[in-house]
Amino acid sequence: MLEVSDHREEDTVKKLISTLCLTTLLLSRGVASAAQATTVDAEIQAAQENVQQLRDQWEKQVGPRRDALRVAAETHYKVIQELRARQQKLIDAADRIQRTIDELEKSYQDLTTPRPETK
Repeated sequence: MLEVSDHREEDTVKKLISTLCLTTLLLSRGVASAAQATTVDAEIQAAQENVQQLRDQWEKQVGPRRDALRVAAETHYKVIQELRARQQKLIDAADRIQRTIDELEKSYQDLTTPRPETK
């Protein structure tokens, strides 16, 4: 629901910027009329009202759920941290196992590799 409004607001802002640029250009050349300036003022006011409506909508929907969102975010963070800690323990254990395997293979190769006879 907010996405549609956001796109409308984005379009309104783009039109407003375009109108402001054109009006600035015309004013700099002395061509703009009082009617054009009034139209720009009305568009600015409409855009501001639209932004306020969106803020009010956000507050109405998100505001009452603020505490629940905070609790959910904290829980999410704690769970992710715990999973990362467990993952690291498993990685450390796997590294120790791999080192043991490497040591045993080296020892075995040292035992089974023929050596030149010394006299």
